[in-house]
Amino acid sequence: MQTLILAALLATAPVTTQPSPLVLVDAPTPTQFDALADAQKHCPGDTIVWVNLYTKIYHDSNSKMFGKSSNGKYACLGEVSKNPDYRPSPTGR
Repeated sequence: MQTLILAALLATAPVTTQPSPLVLVDAPTPTQFDALADAQKHCPGDTIVWVNLYTKIYHDSNSKMFGKSSNGKYACLGEVSKNPDYRPSPTGR
C-alpha cells in the first residue's frame, strides 16, 4: 500500500525547472574625499568615516586612525555601509 501511495505522489509531482542564473551586481563604490569638509558637504547629517582603501576597513572619528593612514579617504558612513566590501574596524574604532 505504501508503495502505491509513493508511486502516486511521484507521478503527480510537479516538474521543476532550472533556477535562473545568478546575476551579480556591483555594489556602489562610496564617494571618497581628500578633505573632511568636502565629505561633510556631500552628506550633511551623516557620520563621516575614514576608509583605508587598501584594507577597506573604516574608522569613526573617535579612532586614533581617523584621517591618519596614508592610503585612506573620508567617506559617508551611509554610502560605505551599503557596500559589502567595506567593514568597520575590528576594534570598533
